[in-house]
Amino acid sequence: MRIFRKLGFDISYLALLTRERVKPLSRWEGRFSRRQVRALRTLGLKTDTVDRKLLNGSTKPELIFSASPHYLDLYRRKYHRTPIAKDQRTVRTEGFLFGYPSCCVDNFAEHGYSDNEFVGRGQEILFHWACPGCRATPQLLPHYRRIHDHCRQMLPARRPVGAQLLRASLPAAALSAIIALTAGRSAADDPHWYCSTAVDTGHNFLTSYEDFLLGTSWEHISGYIPDYIPGGPSQAMRFHGIIDSLPRIPVSLSCYLVENAQFGTETCCICGESVNMGSVVIHNPMRDISVTIPIIGLHYMSHGSFSYDGTENSGRVDIGLLRQVLAHYDTTHYTIETTNDADKDG
Repeated sequence: MRIFRKLGFDISYLALLTRERVKPLSRWEGRFSRRQVRALRTLGLKTDTVDRKLLNGSTKPELIFSASPHYLDLYRRKYHRTPIAKDQRTVRTEGFLFGYPSCCVDNFAEHGYSDNEFVGRGQEILFHWACPGCRATPQLLPHYRRIHDHCRQMLPARRPVGAQLLRASLPAAALSAIIALTAGRSAADDPHWYCSTAVDTGHNFLTSYEDFLLGTSWEHISGYIPDYIPGGPSQAMRFHGIIDSLPRIPVSLSCYLVENAQFGTETCCICGESVNMGSVVIHNPMRDISVTIPIIGLHYMSHGSFSYDGTENSGRVDIGLLRQVLAHYDTTHYTIETTNDADKDG
C-alpha cells in the first residue's frame, strides 16, 4: 500500500497494467521523482528515462517502464533525443509498443477520434481511442476495469472533492451522450441559457462570430422555434459530453483533462448549486494547445450555456480556443434526444 501511495493513483494504475502485461510498455509524460522510480522497481518493473526534443528547442524527460527490458531498449533506440512527433508512422509504432489494438491504432492514424460505443462505458479508463465496432477492446476492457477498480480501493482519494463536484452535474455523460431533455423545452425552461450572451443576433445564444465558428448560422434562416434546442445550448452540452469523456491522465494520443481543484466552493447564481471554485485544463498534446475552464463553467455547459456566473468566477468559455483544442472531435455526430417525463421515470 505504501508503494502505491508514493506513486499516486495515475502511475499506480499504469504500473499494475504493465506488471500484469496488459500493457507491454508504459510511458509517463508528467513530472516524476526518484522515489517514484524506486517504487516502480520495487514492483518488479524495469525503468528508463528518455529525453525528447520540444519545438522550442528544449528537452523533456519521459519515464518509461516495462516488465521486459526489450521494450525499454526498443523505445530508447527509437526515440531518445528525437523530436516529439504525431505522424502516422509514430502513432502506429507507439501503438504497438504500448499494446493498443492494431485496428484502433490504424483507425486513429487515419481518422483521429471517431465515435465509438465505449464512451461512457470504459473509454475513460483506456489509454487508446477505441475504433468503431472494435472487437479487441471488449477483450481488454475487463482487465483495465479490474485493475482500475483495484487502484481505487487502494487509493480511494484519487480525486479531490472538487473533481467529484465537477462530474456530479452530469455523472453519466459521454461523447455520444443522450442528454435527457423534456420534450418541447424552450429557453424559458432553463434560466442558465439567459446567461449565454447579450449579443445574440440569431436568437440561438451565440454571437455572430461564434455562429460562424460552430457552423450554426444556418439556423437564422428559419428563426427560433420554441420546441427546438438552439445551437448555443446544444453545442454547449455536446462539448460538455466530450470533456467529461476525456482521460484524467496525461497521454500522447488523446486530449486529456487536468483538474485543478481549490479549497473552497462557489455557488451558481442561477440554481444555487455549489461546485469547487477551481478549474480544469483541457490539453491537446498533438497540437500542444490548452484551454482553461472554471468548474462553474462546466456546470453551466452541462445546462447548455457557454457563459457562466458564479459567486467566485464569471465570464464566457473561449469557444474558438475550445474548438481548436478539441478539433479531432466532431460534435455534429452526437445528437440530443428529447424525451418526456414518463419516459425518464420508466
